[in-house]
Amino acid sequence: MILSKVIQWTLKMKKNLRNWIKYIGNQSVPVFNSTIQSVLKLTMDDKSSCKQLAETILQDASLTCRVIRIANSPYYNRCSTESNSIRRVVLLIGFNKISEICLTLSILDSLTDKITQNVIYKIISKSFHAAIQARSIAEIYHLKNPDKIYLAALLYNIGEISFWSLSGKSGKLISDLINNDFVSTEQAQENILGTTFRELSLGLVTEWGFSDLLKRSLANPTSSNPEIKCIKYGYEIAESIVNINNNFESTSEKISKETGGSIKDISTIINSNILLAHDTYDHYIY
Repeated sequence: MILSKVIQWTLKMKKNLRNWIKYIGNQSVPVFNSTIQSVLKLTMDDKSSCKQLAETILQDASLTCRVIRIANSPYYNRCSTESNSIRRVVLLIGFNKISEICLTLSILDSLTDKITQNVIYKIISKSFHAAIQARSIAEIYHLKNPDKIYLAALLYNIGEISFWSLSGKSGKLISDLINNDFVSTEQAQENILGTTFRELSLGLVTEWGFSDLLKRSLANPTSSNPEIKCIKYGYEIAESIVNINNNFESTSEKISKETGGSIKDISTIINSNILLAHDTYDHYIY
């Protein structure tokens, strides 16, 4: 019965990637409510001001309170100057960091469906670890805008997160397939999606007008571009963290070879980032 429904659904959605982009775009995807979409637009516009960002966030009372709480955490508030004003925290820690907090919170809000919660949690955890590692690697490479690389890494799996956060027909079918052990998780995704999650992410970020770096990293993940390499290495490290093996020696060696830094120093930075990510993540979810 389930396989029959899968076949029918796949035939309908597999015709082309546009079907999936349109389908997800028409759903109420938690990761992108109207306020977050506005924040994203401001983030992509070099002419946006801190005042505009603060006023946009203030449209959502819940988001405002949460952003202020995170902004006052030790990771972001290095000067220990607490504030209860969103306008002030935007000025204190900067436009990019506040945008980063908003987007991270929005992705965490995707954890809404108990059926797919464990799957989404693993994807989000990997994205969060990858983003922190990618930004740190960007600093090792002495790149100009590590915050931009953080955001691109954070949103790299947006297609997969959006897919799993849906509570509609597709999410139910794929969950049924996995729960009934008909196929592996990967095969279930392929059966329902008819394409790869990376292709879906690329289609969505193109449709939604996300950053050029994010689009380029999804279109050509093996590029030799230093910014894209930072995202790639961030995910290599994150994969090992999520799988609880912490085996990132080969990634450390590649970074060392390309930057001239010692493998020991780079490994120390990576380990410090793992602890930092866990501590910061606690501030987001509590």
